[in-house]
Amino acid sequence: MGITGYTSHAWEVWMELRLLGYAVAIAEAGSISGAARRLHLTQPTLSRQLSEMERQLGIKLFVREGRGLTPTQAGQVLVRRAATVLAEAEAALKDVQLAAQGMTGRLTVTFAGSGSTDRSVAR
Repeated sequence: MGITGYTSHAWEVWMELRLLGYAVAIAEAGSISGAARRLHLTQPTLSRQLSEMERQLGIKLFVREGRGLTPTQAGQVLVRRAATVLAEAEAALKDVQLAAQGMTGRLTVTFAGSGSTDRSVAR
């Protein structure tokens, strides 16, 4: 399948997840430069991505204070929800990888006792 239909949509979803990850990383690092180091990006690239995300949403996500950034109330909501979405996406990917390896299903473990039901035996 080419870059049309489902594949195109999957690419767009991945790109959006990446942007959510950027917002989480910026909030955790408290600065663009710290998040950029963690993400192995340049500071200008990450700064442009944040500005573009804020422009697309029409919402300020972070307040710039000197060299640091603090999430706005809307930014706090985005970061909290983004962390949940990213954790779920990671869990889904792990499940898919396990399924591809044939490691899916359910395992039930039971324990059969020693056969003695008399609890009065001294121990």
